Amino acid sequence: NMPIHRRLRFGNLMEMSVLDTRQYRSDQACGDGRKPSCAAHQDSNRTLLGEAQRDWLFQHLATADATWNVMAQQIMMAGLRSVSTDGEQLWPMDIWDGYPHERSALLNHLDAVGTPNPVVLTGDIHSNWAANLHLDFDAPNSKIVGSEFVGTSISSGGDGQKKK
Repeated sequence: NMPIHRRLRFGNLMEMSVLDTRQYRSDQACGDGRKPSCAAHQDSNRTLLGEAQRDWLFQHLATADATWNVMAQQIMMAGLRSVSTDGEQLWPMDIWDGYPHERSALLNHLDAVGTPNPVVLTGDIHSNWAANLHLDFDAPNSKIVGSEFVGTSISSGGDGQKKK
């Protein structure tokens, strides 16, 4: 257990919280992969950040005073659910969609404390995305509390295919 989460400050312009979404998380629910929701998926005790890192992040976000407040982390935060051929919703259990209660707590915290200009930077998905972070991903008209930019690796074409 070597903590890698940390905070970097660039004057008044930006403060970056570098998060670890791998080391402290609960196991992926429902057998991992894209799955229908199950009891474990809806368990509010499951965590992606772990209690200590989540408390550290929430405390920082509550007192953030930089113009831009960036969270750099490994997995997509915006909703990325899909629907199976028989109409069943499928959740990618290895990203924030697989930890809906903790994502909701984080987004509601951003809103409640008024963190200035929150931005999430993400990698590890082999495609590029830009997304609004809504308080409720089931309600597209719900309040937007931040933005997310997802970048791919240098060896990926950005559309999920390897670059040759």
